[in-house]
Amino acid sequence: MAAVVMRDWHADAIALERVPPPIPAPGQIRIRIKATGLSYVDALTATGGYQDRPALPGIPGSECAGTIDAVGADVTSFAVGDRVCALAIGGAWAEKVCIDEGDADLLPDTMGFDAGAVVRVGYGTAAHALIDRVALKAGETLLVLGAGGSVGGASVEIGKALGARVIAATSRAHGKLAALGADHVVGGAPATLRAEVEAIAERSGIDVVLDPLGGGWTEPAFRTLRPGGRHAVIGFAGGAIPALPTNLPLLKEAALVGVNLGRFVRREPGAARRIMQSLFAWFRDGAIRPTVAHRFALTDFAEAMTLVLEGRPDGRIVLRP
Repeated sequence: MAAVVMRDWHADAIALERVPPPIPAPGQIRIRIKATGLSYVDALTATGGYQDRPALPGIPGSECAGTIDAVGADVTSFAVGDRVCALAIGGAWAEKVCIDEGDADLLPDTMGFDAGAVVRVGYGTAAHALIDRVALKAGETLLVLGAGGSVGGASVEIGKALGARVIAATSRAHGKLAALGADHVVGGAPATLRAEVEAIAERSGIDVVLDPLGGGWTEPAFRTLRPGGRHAVIGFAGGAIPALPTNLPLLKEAALVGVNLGRFVRREPGAARRIMQSLFAWFRDGAIRPTVAHRFALTDFAEAMTLVLEGRPDGRIVLRP
């Protein structure tokens, strides 16, 4: 089968190769992949820039959708031919992948493979952050940084599904965010963020910040929090890891909360399944709409990876074997 293989931690050491198809172990299913999501974390991992480094040689890719074409012994939840989406901690940039049956879910009948390939990580991260980590409540005000990105856009939709007022911060895709339900959209730069947000939130302040950017965005966003507010740290797609003055959480009695979906699903697989069922229910109700803006053949993975690492996509990306 064809697969993208990492041989070292730089882009020149990643290539499309022919490799033997994987054989499902007991408790595993094998998926013939129809679409693979390509996220910023995937691209960063493939080039050695992420904090978790898989063993080499390896195949990148963390989520996919397709049909089951083989099952290992003791598999009870699935059968050959089932349409599924799956969380694959490595291995999804390929024609086939084997994963534990607990890391897959049946796709709703009305959800296509492209949507299934981008729903687990982006939407799953947003749901885990907003439900499990910061307990966003109906009527609260949510500020979403990087709202034009995958996790940010999902957070806008889920924030609205949870009944929050959503302020979306982005340097692009203003019209798209309004269509997703954002109550207000602000742009500009970190230097103007606080003033723009405070003009909207007025004296009440922000209840929750959803932050996949880091860099220069984190501190001005944190300063918009009301006393008792929560700031969810998801990643650093906007630049360097920021150094937040710790007197700010002290003075505001506000919380800085970490979000790591991969570790969460390993630690609490039952809770991860609950999140997926919530996402599917929102999808059926039309509250979330996982859409894809760019589709690349697996052979063009390098072009897709460059697009993500340079911060140029205006929507979610999938690879198609």
